[in-house]
Amino acid sequence: NRMLGIPSGSRPGGMLTLNVPGGREVIVTVSHVSIETERIAEAAAHPETLRIAREIRAKHAGKRIVAGIDVCQRLSGVGLKFAAFDKLLEDSSWGRRGNVVLLQRCVKGGARPGDEETTSADLCKMVGDINAKYAHSAAATAARNKSQSQHNSSSSSS
Repeated sequence: NRMLGIPSGSRPGGMLTLNVPGGREVIVTVSHVSIETERIAEAAAHPETLRIAREIRAKHAGKRIVAGIDVCQRLSGVGLKFAAFDKLLEDSSWGRRGNVVLLQRCVKGGARPGDEETTSADLCKMVGDINAKYAHSAAATAARNKSQSQHNSSSSSS
């Protein structure tokens, strides 16, 4: 209620309910997900991972690098991530100076092809808008798309 100004309540099982205009009740749940730290450590130490990391650091030398990998579906929140990145660039002096880059990979797994295509198109537009807005900085901008089993949407905005 405090953040959205919408009346809220709770249901058994720890679910939060929001009573939105139009008489609808939206149920919000939170699922905690952990990562397998041993598996991540193994992948991080792999020679191919180290090679790619060196290439990324060399390409974006002197910049703060923010990287993400998410499923290419609307509910994965990448659009919100891009909006937050845009706000960061707008509000922070080091963002305006052109020393931050967001590298985002969106994976199309094929589970929801319609959603994946729509989301991909929306995210590509967002990347283009962010890059155009901050193209005045010294850093190069890029928006890449590959139509494969994985979709790359790299926002190299600064």
